[in-house]
Amino acid sequence: MKSIIISLYLLLSSYANTSFADFSSAVSNYNKGNYNTAFKEFKHLAEQGNIGAQTNLGMMYEHGTGTPKDYKQAAYWYRMSAKQGGAAAQYNLGVLYTNGRGVPKNDKRAVEWYKKSAEQGFANAQSNLGLMHAKGRGGLPKDDKRAVELYKQAAAQGYSIAQSNLGLMHAKGRGGLPKDDKRAVELYKKSAEQGYSIAQYNLGLMYESGRGGLPKDVNKAVYWHTKASKQGFSVSQYNLGVIYSEGRNIPKNYKRAVEFYKKSAVQGYSDAQFNLGLMYKSGKGVPKDYKQAAYWYRMSAKQGGAAAQYNLGVMYANGQGVPKNDKQAVEWFKKSAKQGHSIAQHNLGVMYESGRGGLLKDEKQASEWYRKAKEQGYVSTKYDDASIAYEGAKKGMAAAGWAVFALLALLLYKIINVLLIRYKKRKDAAKKIT
Repeated sequence: MKSIIISLYLLLSSYANTSFADFSSAVSNYNKGNYNTAFKEFKHLAEQGNIGAQTNLGMMYEHGTGTPKDYKQAAYWYRMSAKQGGAAAQYNLGVLYTNGRGVPKNDKRAVEWYKKSAEQGFANAQSNLGLMHAKGRGGLPKDDKRAVELYKQAAAQGYSIAQSNLGLMHAKGRGGLPKDDKRAVELYKKSAEQGYSIAQYNLGLMYESGRGGLPKDVNKAVYWHTKASKQGFSVSQYNLGVIYSEGRNIPKNYKRAVEFYKKSAVQGYSDAQFNLGLMYKSGKGVPKDYKQAAYWYRMSAKQGGAAAQYNLGVMYANGQGVPKNDKQAVEWFKKSAKQGHSIAQHNLGVMYESGRGGLLKDEKQASEWYRKAKEQGYVSTKYDDASIAYEGAKKGMAAAGWAVFALLALLLYKIINVLLIRYKKRKDAAKKIT
């Protein structure tokens, strides 16, 4: 929901009380990068009540162009224009309410301004209003059909975000639309070619899976994900990491995978953080580094990533990259197990059975977690370090127990044998005496 830079074309109807030359000069200076001059000219015109100048002045305050960034001033000038019926300003003021910039965050107020703008046919507002209907926000009932109507109106004007959103509705068969991947692809392409990153991502997915009449083509998937990635779209960066790390119809390239995982991970994408942790743990594409692995597992685990929570528990159980700490291991296994992670459930069972990590020995709890893991078809995996460690320890203790038992049995046998020999000698001696 980004605000827009208003073009001269959109503002030609706003000159009733100012000269075209003055407004044209301000726009020209803006387009040449003479922002300080443009700001002064727009401000002069805005103070005279020019709708277009008020909108553009608000935009310059919002983005800090030609003046320090000031959302309150942006909201003030958008409101001045919006009250006079400026559709672009109404939309931009709605965006400020949606994001809580310069005004309190308020979806209901945002919807009010989107409606005013959309009624004038402003595509951006139609699209945002559609989104509010699709999500049931701003006091609106959740209404996919109304969302589709608004997306269609905006998409017909070539608005890329609406085209992408409408494509998604076709792909999912929502809003009374039949599920239609081919139509979704058509709309994604229109949007992607205009540079909209989410459409580029979705088009990449379609090529990955060969849907919507497209051939399965990883190279084209990489092309579109790369387009989105260059715009900082974290999910495409993550997908590129997966494609390179798994070698999906292209040669495996762990270094490239790590590059993309990092770009996504630093933006907070949980799955990328987890996968980056795996790369550091295994030393793929980067030198093996348990501290870095634990760091990225923790970043993902804090966001609720069950696999990351489990793996962080493993690191604490084995003292890899973090101090060995069974209590911490138990805490992370619990978080993961409650989300249904089967290996974490199994390992939590092990901890209850052995009474480790501050837990009292509890065969009932252990049995319950083993059962939950088994119901999910738990089998050992290459990441099951903790389970292997604990099971190995159990087997080691069992083996040690049998060894001690065997030694004691042998010793007892020898003692009995010595006693029998002595008894026999004494018996023989007694016979000779008589």
